[in-house]
Amino acid sequence: MILTASSWLNAFLYDLSETRASYTSAFNINLQWLETGDGEMFYNDTEQEIEEIISLYKRLNPFFKKFIIRQLRDLIEFK
Repeated sequence: MILTASSWLNAFLYDLSETRASYTSAFNINLQWLETGDGEMFYNDTEQEIEEIISLYKRLNPFFKKFIIRQLRDLIEFK
């Protein structure tokens, strides 16, 4: 398999977003604060959790976006 600069960068950015997501969930850190320094360092607000989900979703490639949508639909139907 040939690793192009584009595929390497996409993999790096995906890993970086995963690392950020793990920090935010493990330590309840506001993703906006982590990325820009704006806002409160910690959060408990549902609205901020939704913003984090949207921010992470936007960084995914189209295949994983479709996968996430299917999983959410399945979870809702399962309950």
